[in-house]
Amino acid sequence: MLLVVAIGGSGCEPGRGEVRQWQPNDHDRADQPAQQAQPNQAAPQPKRPPNRAETVWRTACANCHGPQGRGDGPNGPSTGAPDLTRDDWLSTVTDEQIFDTIKRGKGEKMPPNPNLPDSAIQLLIQRIRNKGR
Repeated sequence: MLLVVAIGGSGCEPGRGEVRQWQPNDHDRADQPAQQAQPNQAAPQPKRPPNRAETVWRTACANCHGPQGRGDGPNGPSTGAPDLTRDDWLSTVTDEQIFDTIKRGKGEKMPPNPNLPDSAIQLLIQRIRNKGR
């Protein structure tokens, strides 16, 4: 019983547990100086939107053709994916041929992509021509 009185009585000490009433100026920051950007401090740069060609490449092409288009993706060896960065290949194929291969597929190893928008295929062609850059 004494323990209860000792614990219960500890909250009755003056100055302990007192809470003052909230005042609107508790949240008023008018008395604080405004934060200004420093002259040599760069403004935050907005995030660049993801590169659409890279996004399409990663989802539709990289498994076979690899990250740069060298045919070294995880499925590249089993599908016989060609190295699309070779100058001898790039110099002999037209953009129309690349477009047709992406859209309609080629043989049993290159699947067709009929649902891929033409604009996305054009971006892939540019990426291939730039050797994955």
